[in-house]
Amino acid sequence: MIIEKMKLHITEHKNSKLKGIASINTSSLINSFCNKIGCRSLKRKDRNKISVCELCYSEKNEVLRKALEKKLINNSKLLSEKLLDDKEIPFLNYAYVRFHSFGELINDIHMHNFYKIALMNPQTKFCLMTKRYDLVVKYPKLKNVIYIASSPIINKNINNYFNYFDKIFTVYSKEYANKNNIKINCEGKECIMCKKCYTRKGSKEINEILRK
Repeated sequence: MIIEKMKLHITEHKNSKLKGIASINTSSLINSFCNKIGCRSLKRKDRNKISVCELCYSEKNEVLRKALEKKLINNSKLLSEKLLDDKEIPFLNYAYVRFHSFGELINDIHMHNFYKIALMNPQTKFCLMTKRYDLVVKYPKLKNVIYIASSPIINKNINNYFNYFDKIFTVYSKEYANKNNIKINCEGKECIMCKKCYTRKGSKEINEILRK
């Protein structure tokens, strides 16, 4: 599926919501941004103010799957420590690729490398979902990348980012969504059958119920 030009691990999802969509991921465990704003060990009674990152899905998977953790740490180093030259950029034989189903942008070098991977793979449609808005907005938008700003706080939509980002992704508790008539349009369907995150068409807001 991929012509290897560097030791970058590509995750091919077999039995998850992302089945049929590949992803390029990094480790949340060694990401200073992740460590600063989120930790699964922190628990708060007020669900309306809890950070999504405090319930980190990526961290849970890395802790349980040591082989995956090693690959994600390797990806973190490859993508954030130096700018990749053209020969190091992989050719991706996928229709859809997500930048980060696990992890988050680390620094500007990381964002530059993602930008270059997308630029040199125009045949692939990418989804970049991130809370590192500061890193993303430095770069001109690419036609084959859907830019999604991920809301950091549960039940709080950051709709002021529509000027740059194509869509906003927000997680809501079931109680809050019902009380405030929030339309939930990310409902557990396989992403390859939905593709809301891979097109500029449709709703600008993507809302999901909190997975406990």
